[in-house]
Amino acid sequence: MKDNKKIEHRWIDDSIEIDFKIPSWWEEEFKMLEKLDREYNPLYLVIAGDMEDSMHEDILSGDLTKAQAKTLCLKYNGPKVYQWEADLNEDS
Repeated sequence: MKDNKKIEHRWIDDSIEIDFKIPSWWEEEFKMLEKLDREYNPLYLVIAGDMEDSMHEDILSGDLTKAQAKTLCLKYNGPKVYQWEADLNEDS
């Protein structure tokens, strides 16, 4: 029997819904982030950490609005990432 249990992400905030079309180049980036999150790969933190800077050009070109970029950053590089980093620093 197939297990229909939803994957709990470590860093991606599943409570944030993306209800707008994102540029195709970001779709590939988000697929890679999903994979890295499932693997608990720290490379996720490097890539997600650069998102906000990378999206600046998309805002200037009109491919994303500021609100859309903020929503994407909150989903992929938001409080779950910062809490994990804070917990990691406490353990040091």
